[in-house]
Amino acid sequence: MMDRYREVIERILELLDTMKEGLDYVQVQLTELKYEEALVVIKDIVDALDSIYNSIQPMESELPENNLAAFTTSIKYNMDNVIKSYEQGKEAYVSEQIEKGIVPSFLVWKKEIERVLRPYVIS
Repeated sequence: MMDRYREVIERILELLDTMKEGLDYVQVQLTELKYEEALVVIKDIVDALDSIYNSIQPMESELPENNLAAFTTSIKYNMDNVIKSYEQGKEAYVSEQIEKGIVPSFLVWKKEIERVLRPYVIS
């Protein structure tokens, strides 16, 4: 039944790695105090997150029990906080929020997606 989603799942798994690379890039930009560049990539990561979540919705009823909705809510909350901090001129908080909020919640979210979806593409 999940065969029809195989290509979508493969793209999702690829996008997860791209998002991780983006997050690594953001951290480098922040160490160089390049907040504008970091924020652009964070917004791209939010778009990718939404895209993945929306792609999973049609197959959700066929997936094993998981915590994707809760983990997605958590990472989006953390990303929204970073964007708000930046927009309010609180750059000092941005690096810490990414390091202590976004990165850990992203890694948990990524691991859960891989746990749930990878079995459908392993042949």
